[in-house]
Amino acid sequence: MKFAFLIMYELRALDKTIENLYKNIIDYYDADIFILAQIKEESDKEKINLFNRNVVYKELYEKIDPHEYFNTNYISYDKNNIKDTGNENWNKYNSIQIYLNLHKMTKVIESNIDNYDYFIILRTDIEVLFPFPNKELFETIPYGIYSFDPDYCRYWGGWATGVFTHKKYILDYLNSTYNILLNDDYIREFYNYGYEHLNQENFINFSLLKSNLKFNYIKNLNIYFTAESLNSRTTWAKIDIHPIYNVIYKYLDQCEESHNNLKLWENNERWVYENGVILLKQL
Repeated sequence: MKFAFLIMYELRALDKTIENLYKNIIDYYDADIFILAQIKEESDKEKINLFNRNVVYKELYEKIDPHEYFNTNYISYDKNNIKDTGNENWNKYNSIQIYLNLHKMTKVIESNIDNYDYFIILRTDIEVLFPFPNKELFETIPYGIYSFDPDYCRYWGGWATGVFTHKKYILDYLNSTYNILLNDDYIREFYNYGYEHLNQENFINFSLLKSNLKFNYIKNLNIYFTAESLNSRTTWAKIDIHPIYNVIYKYLDQCEESHNNLKLWENNERWVYENGVILLKQL
């Protein structure tokens, strides 16, 4: 069972989280690393070198004008309007950059698909509180796209990231939003589908649906988004310090849910696969 860790989007908080990423993901799974990330700050050109072993591919690129990459009338033109936290942010500049990054990654890994069983997709600005499911569990479960199913974000569309994606599905997954953006009929269908929130998460959910893909779920979240300091750059969330756990977090409910799951782990609950879901359970 061989894993690859796909580093995408931006290299946020990497100075703080790199040791955690190696310990709890890269070394834990003996995973190879493919980096295809967007340049946000000049320091990113040095920061990328914090990944100093297991690296198979490494590239930073300047963010691309979406209208040079996609041919659609539905993308927001306003590069500066990225902090809209309303119900319709699926086509804002930063969201489109995510879809673009996913599609570009297909060109990086398509010749390496057969070398790996599962591809891991997680942001760099995460703190891992306790171990992920081990390799042995992935050897016994059905092939699939496994994503978190946290309580805190379910009402606005869920986690919407293929955290562990089997090689059978990885290219279709990475291509799914790109394919929808090229089809005006699908975009109109998305608007009429009935989602309460026309956000990035539900656009990804809709793209998977139209690609005949689906998420399988990991019930217990073991990570939360963090930052290097309270003054770190952020797009959507307000960075703060948790009054009880004394950690820097971006989403309060996410931080608390993951710490509640840590208590389950400390109470000797362990990962099992049951009724189609990966979850913590007392053995």
